[in-house]
Amino acid sequence: MSGMNLGFEVSLLVGLFVLVSLPVWIEIPIFIQMLMLSVVLLILGCDRASKREKIRKSLGEHAEPRDVLAGNAIWRFPLTASAMLLVLFLAFKYLPNEIVSFILTFGSVSMAVIALSSLIAPLLDSCHSFFTKRVGFNENWSISLSEIVSVGICAPIGFLYYFKRYFLANNLLACGLVLSAIEFLALEDIKSGVFLLSGLFFYDIFWVFGSSKVFGANVMVTVAKKFEGPIKLLFPKAVDHQNQFSLLGLGDIVLPGIFVALLWRFDERNGDFSMKLKSKPYFYSALIGYILAVISTYVALIIFQAAQPALLYIVPGLILSMTFTALIRNEFTTVWSFTEAVDASHQQQPVITNKND
Repeated sequence: MSGMNLGFEVSLLVGLFVLVSLPVWIEIPIFIQMLMLSVVLLILGCDRASKREKIRKSLGEHAEPRDVLAGNAIWRFPLTASAMLLVLFLAFKYLPNEIVSFILTFGSVSMAVIALSSLIAPLLDSCHSFFTKRVGFNENWSISLSEIVSVGICAPIGFLYYFKRYFLANNLLACGLVLSAIEFLALEDIKSGVFLLSGLFFYDIFWVFGSSKVFGANVMVTVAKKFEGPIKLLFPKAVDHQNQFSLLGLGDIVLPGIFVALLWRFDERNGDFSMKLKSKPYFYSALIGYILAVISTYVALIIFQAAQPALLYIVPGLILSMTFTALIRNEFTTVWSFTEAVDASHQQQPVITNKND
């Protein structure tokens, strides 16, 4: 990792930590918290995904396979997510909440600690070669010192959340999950991204607006409130943090994030990795679309005084911003046909796709 790239990532991580921590000390409008934190997570996640893809391609056939969303997995994803959401809703409704909460909380916190530690370990590796030393039985059963130290740093955060439900610990762990998901998940092509977002558009609308008519309760909101785990970002309404929070589901950042990350890599297809506006027109247009969508979500929340499906606003914001930019630049066909499958298909492991069904 070059010094400039490392400096950019460290700056973003420091900024992220500051944004997450500020509400502990000063009262910040919920809208500002939500907008700034989600935008920084998007930028950092896309940057990390791009670096991971560059490393993967440089390793050639020795690269680790990546998890790709493509083919039939695209239309299955909203259906699978719906099934999982309904199972959680029914579990909370009919099973002892103590047992359900213990399983979900323990599992999600454990994954979040590992995800958060994965952000710290590479930084330790860059600081000193000492941290790159590995300990274990053999090459296949070993762990680096940086991974051990980073887990040791993040584990207390997990304990703090598990036993105290402290919102700051929740948000730190949630940020780790968001960044890891955007970094490790990938879309195969632009078409897949558009189809996936379109399916999630209707998924979000139904489970927020329509589920109460079918199941007698708002399934999405019920699960989000009862699921005690770092699967959402919490934004305190006051400095005293007396359980007065607004929330933003991680899916409203991760799922748009993997699409925006693909647009970031599309901008870099010709080898220009600069962060200048002219070098990343599609990324910046998508970022603007996302920001306008978050603003629209919050305005609708204020006007209607009811939970809003964020993807109702985010999906059109991303697709329209990409389409508008492509038409202005006379690149619509190029954008629509862009795929990463051609130059890396032999290295990919589409663990959640099956094109032959």
